[in-house]
Amino acid sequence: MNKIILVQQLKSLKKHNYKIIGITRNVVVFSNKNITKSKINYLNGIFTGLRWQCVEFARRYLIINHSITFGEIPNAYDIFKLNNFHNLSKNIAHPIDKHSNGSKILPKVGSLLIWDSTVDENATGHVAIITKVNFPDYIEVCEQNWHIDKLNRRIKTTYKNGFYILDKHVIGWINYS
Repeated sequence: MNKIILVQQLKSLKKHNYKIIGITRNVVVFSNKNITKSKINYLNGIFTGLRWQCVEFARRYLIINHSITFGEIPNAYDIFKLNNFHNLSKNIAHPIDKHSNGSKILPKVGSLLIWDSTVDENATGHVAIITKVNFPDYIEVCEQNWHIDKLNRRIKTTYKNGFYILDKHVIGWINYS
């Protein structure tokens, strides 16, 4: 099944003028080359979002690796306002655990990291997948449609008085398993 999903994602690339940044856990990570008008994207008939925005990547990652997704949202930072995700195989609500920046709960590999509206000039926020946790020094994230076309980047972390603190623009992280 994983090869089929990779082929489907790569076919989508061939139809459009985009660049592959890399692959993480069977999910192709694209650059939209700063194209401002994105088309709606689907994976196996399931809505993933605007091609190749950060929210689309988060949904595609969740669908491929966990068979869960979340509903439509106006901006990336609105993901943190959700009360649950949706389990696609059981067609039921899927519980999530939200932790604000400065939480006593450590983020996990696979958690969604959510930034606020002040992180970018479009005031839409940002979302990435945590791929490595190396506290107290840094976490590593995989992201799509960020200012650099790199598969991963490190974000400095601080542990102070029992609280985990990330970049000042981070709202928090969502654990879903």
